[in-house]
Amino acid sequence: MSTDVILRMIDDNDRDEIWYCDQLLLLGQLIAWAWLEKKQLLPSSLSIFGLQPATVRENLARLSALADSACHPEIFGFSCLQSIPQDKVDTLISNLNKALQAELIIYPEIPHTLQQLINRAGKQTPFWTLPDDIAELMTLLLAPEKNSACYCPFNGTLSVAHQLATQQQNVYTELPLVSPLPYISNLLADQAIEHRVSHPIFNPAWLKPGALVQFDYCFSCPPSKQRYNVKQINDLYGRFPEQPLYGDIVHIRHLLSQCRKQSIAVVTESILQRTAGKEWGFKKQLLEEGIIKAIIRLPSSSLAPYRDTPCLMIFDKQKHHRDIMIFDASTAYFRAHVKRNQIYPQPNTLRNLDVIYQQIEEQENTSHSRLVSYDKLTENDYNMQVDRYLTKAPPKQLKAVSSETVPLSELADLIRGQSVKSDNMLNGDQFLEVMVSDISAEGVVEQAGKPVIVNEYRERAIQQRLKPGDILLVIKGHTGKVGLVPTICGNNWIASQSFQIIRLKKGTWIKDPVVLFQYLSSSAGQAILQQLRSGASVPLLQTRDIKKLPIPKMSDEEQEMAQHNWEEIRSIHAEIRFLQDKALTFRRKIWHH
Repeated sequence: MSTDVILRMIDDNDRDEIWYCDQLLLLGQLIAWAWLEKKQLLPSSLSIFGLQPATVRENLARLSALADSACHPEIFGFSCLQSIPQDKVDTLISNLNKALQAELIIYPEIPHTLQQLINRAGKQTPFWTLPDDIAELMTLLLAPEKNSACYCPFNGTLSVAHQLATQQQNVYTELPLVSPLPYISNLLADQAIEHRVSHPIFNPAWLKPGALVQFDYCFSCPPSKQRYNVKQINDLYGRFPEQPLYGDIVHIRHLLSQCRKQSIAVVTESILQRTAGKEWGFKKQLLEEGIIKAIIRLPSSSLAPYRDTPCLMIFDKQKHHRDIMIFDASTAYFRAHVKRNQIYPQPNTLRNLDVIYQQIEEQENTSHSRLVSYDKLTENDYNMQVDRYLTKAPPKQLKAVSSETVPLSELADLIRGQSVKSDNMLNGDQFLEVMVSDISAEGVVEQAGKPVIVNEYRERAIQQRLKPGDILLVIKGHTGKVGLVPTICGNNWIASQSFQIIRLKKGTWIKDPVVLFQYLSSSAGQAILQQLRSGASVPLLQTRDIKKLPIPKMSDEEQEMAQHNWEEIRSIHAEIRFLQDKALTFRRKIWHH
């Protein structure tokens, strides 16, 4: 009911305007004012009935200055008026007066309604929080005992804090962004959440003499795609031993530093996938300590600020977990079907939350869940991406391939393409960079289309200079696409950073690079490459996986067949080009410029 009323009081078509959220916050302030008057907690001179637009600023200042309530400055001291057009303020106050006189406002429902509408504002949202279903799932998965101390850092977890408060938990937040919304929610929903406005990473606010406060349960939804210079954080509590760059590690380390029992955090799929440097060491340590309980992949667009696929990680300090549950909640069974006429629809929201909870607790192996051993995780260099452990059955074509295989690294040298930028247009050496678009339909690198002139990057360019017979494997974006460098190629052709160069070693049983190229291009080779694909928003193939790529032992007859097949393919494509040129010639015969 309150949602319908509020949508009639404001124009929802304005939600892309920069002032839309301020309008909602102003409405929240005014409804909080009406609630205080309804409870007879204000002097008679501060009545909201008959409010005039010209007196709004003055009255909010008077409310903020009242000395008998600690929450008034946080609610009314935040000015929302500057950005809102005056005609919108006039309309809002007029509509509010009518709604109050008709007693249409249901006060406890207002905080949730405001938050849902603020979440809809897209890029204009200053105070986005987790959708209800994911907040509910997080509280369900940790299931804190009544009256537990629950910590919710970052603004995104405010919706979790409200759910915990309704479960009679002791809730403590730490919010980097100043807003009246948390205090409006406390007042109208009659909750006692303790809020502190501070950045949890740079300036942690929940302290006790000599240490950080320890909470029973911690829930976190930090901002995505964050990077930190840890040396500039000036951390006095020893939270970040890796000195990491990526925000996921920093956020998890902070959460664990203030947790006694269990924590749950929203992370990007990128941190699960990375297997190098500090990320590798970080995940290795957590696995050895046995505190990772489960990883749950959420639907790809379920959290608006997360471009990468969002996931949940559960950490448990009460029990040693040698194996961890990998769960895929992005499948159709767990995605709710949103009705078109919903007032504030959210894509890919969750359903069947009880199934997720039950299967994780009971450690069931199903089509969307798998208990993965420590040894398996170690074998995969601590890559925890869901697809690596929950893959579809191999295609039937794989059955026809020889069971005797060798890893690609035994047959070929691998050279990873790196970024080479033009840095000296006058005195540098010129190279021609092969891009993915330079690979023809049949798979031949016909030209190198991008000139780069380098000086500083000269050695790097030389290392990835191409030779006839090199195979180029696309490892980023259009993963799995394969190109063959022809016999006639420039001595200054280099591979772009989208490629892995595969250069056949001398003395192997493969007679010609064409044979390996044909296998990698085949349905069998492509099926294996797609199974190795990782990455969230951008698909990737990792070097260590490519090195292990199984190549079937082929007889001389099979290799000759592959080479003959390649000649047939090239002949067919040459005929296609001829017919295309012929068709173009006929078209030009009728009318020409």
